[in-house]
Amino acid sequence: MSDLVMFEKERKLSVVGELIEDRIQSHRQDIASGMVGLSRAEIFRRYAYDFETRLRYYVGEDNYYDEVISILACAGYSLSRSDVAFNLSKACKEIGFDRDKKQFKRGRKKHE
Repeated sequence: MSDLVMFEKERKLSVVGELIEDRIQSHRQDIASGMVGLSRAEIFRRYAYDFETRLRYYVGEDNYYDEVISILACAGYSLSRSDVAFNLSKACKEIGFDRDKKQFKRGRKKHE
């Protein structure tokens, strides 16, 4: 009985994972099309909040930087994981977003 329950849980998690991947895949090109023509710094300033709060939630910590790299590749940029980490950190500081608490720092305007 225990094996059957575990199998069913794994199957459900697999289905959920596939749905999340399909959703991200369908939006990747749409997101990238809005980045064309922007500087790298401007891209990170505009999208840091969404990357940190929405994308990270859906893809998880292990795949987060790879997914950002993939989105940027669709827009014509080629970055390493360390480039992405540095640029996200810098952009979050510039816009006043606390990456650990997932919220804007006190006294800063909210992201539009």
